[in-house]
Amino acid sequence: MNEELNNRIQDWQDDNTNLGRNNVTQLNRSNSIVEGEFTFRLEKLLDLNVYETKIPIRVTRIFQTFAQNNENANSHGDIHRFDQLIENIERDFLDEISSAIDELLLQAEN
Repeated sequence: MNEELNNRIQDWQDDNTNLGRNNVTQLNRSNSIVEGEFTFRLEKLLDLNVYETKIPIRVTRIFQTFAQNNENANSHGDIHRFDQLIENIERDFLDEISSAIDELLLQAEN
């Protein structure tokens, strides 16, 4: 695997500067669409505790490489796709938290 992509994946998994916990699981190679490529499950997790109510927040996406084993493909394309997917995960995660808080506040008003 491209070293820069591997480092990006590891850095995101180890990042503890944002809300929540990042989890990366490399799936079995037989799950890959293309032989010699890699498939990962990317998750962002948080147990939101508000008013003694625990709400699990989880955003999960699958990341499939397409250019790690193809000499004619640009392996940096996978890095770009990974970065875009992480941006989407982070945005969706914050949306999930916001929705959960809104729902709890509505319940508290009733």
